[in-house]
Amino acid sequence: MCLCVVLLSSKYSALLYRMVSGMIEVLDGSFILMGTGAQDDSRAQLRTSALEVATALLTLPTPSTIQYPAKALLSALFTSKFAYHHYKDGAMLKHAYTTLREFKSLSDAKDIDPEAFYRLVLTVRCVAVARPYNLTKFPDSLSPELRTGMFLS
Repeated sequence: MCLCVVLLSSKYSALLYRMVSGMIEVLDGSFILMGTGAQDDSRAQLRTSALEVATALLTLPTPSTIQYPAKALLSALFTSKFAYHHYKDGAMLKHAYTTLREFKSLSDAKDIDPEAFYRLVLTVRCVAVARPYNLTKFPDSLSPELRTGMFLS
């Protein structure tokens, strides 16, 4: 996550965004070339690492020059569009949910970052409009620890 802090705060951010975008595209190409055949342990570890990185980049407030390659990488890691959308929507909704829980735990509502809140609303709206089925199935995918106190009172 150190790279993410540098990406958000550097005066050379445009160059860094292009570099990160290029690295993601290289990863995407390598997973496309490897194919989705039999998975050995090293390939499974690489896939898991790439999945974590792409998901983290997808949930950060990064420009489209990073968002599009991250989505392409995620798409290359799944064998079907349904699995890709199910994972991506679940990751985005889980991020929105955990961030909203963090906002709820703040002592003063003035401490909520308005840009982050607006981005969360847009994220949930996009999922609700594009694939409402994933939105309705989201509570079932949460772990019991996250499900406690799910509904705001």
